[in-house]
Amino acid sequence: MKSEMIGGYVFRHNAAHLLLFMNICVMYYNRVADLFVCRDEGGRIVSVALWTTPEQDFIGIPALLKHGFAIDLLKAVLKVGPLTVKRIIDLLSVDKSSCPKEPACYLFLIGSIARGAGREVMTYCIDYYRGNLLYWESAVPKDDHAYYKSFGAKPCGTVQFGDEGMMLFTLDTRCQVTAR
Repeated sequence: MKSEMIGGYVFRHNAAHLLLFMNICVMYYNRVADLFVCRDEGGRIVSVALWTTPEQDFIGIPALLKHGFAIDLLKAVLKVGPLTVKRIIDLLSVDKSSCPKEPACYLFLIGSIARGAGREVMTYCIDYYRGNLLYWESAVPKDDHAYYKSFGAKPCGTVQFGDEGMMLFTLDTRCQVTAR
């Protein structure tokens, strides 16, 4: 799974380093791009989705510096060490040649800790971005893409990350209209 690839390959199962990276991602998406959360009845965040529209800067080292994250980045580099920094750069520099060439909204990350919460936030985001081309990678085993297909997404290629291939999906909502 993508989380296993990130947690295992990039951070070598170091939960503190993974949490540091995720905090920077959430701060970035909250400030620069689109951050969606799903909360349970008690107000606890149980699912999160991080999206970038064509008008927004995709997360990466230049964008982090451009948007005022130099200090956060420096602190992270000093904590995680040079090999992990290289793997983070690899993660943020995945070859996107299979990605849609036309403008599209990109799902960088979706995560959930409660059954059904991921589907709830994904459904909301698909409706929110209706009228756009959407795309994302999935690092689940190649024979288990039913979750994304259930939203109407179609495989459109793969990207290589480490030793793993991640399936790319697109969902074209440009011709779909919904009342808001």
